[in-house]
Amino acid sequence: MWEPLRDNAGLLVDGLHPTAEGHQALHRHLYALGR
Repeated sequence: MWEPLRDNAGLLVDGLHPTAEGHQALHRHLYALGR
């Protein structure tokens, strides 16, 4: 599940919690998996 955030520290607030953009990236990733 963390694949879209790997190697992109800009999508994490503190190295663990996603930013708003990180949440969007996770949503796109999970949506694509569910199709």
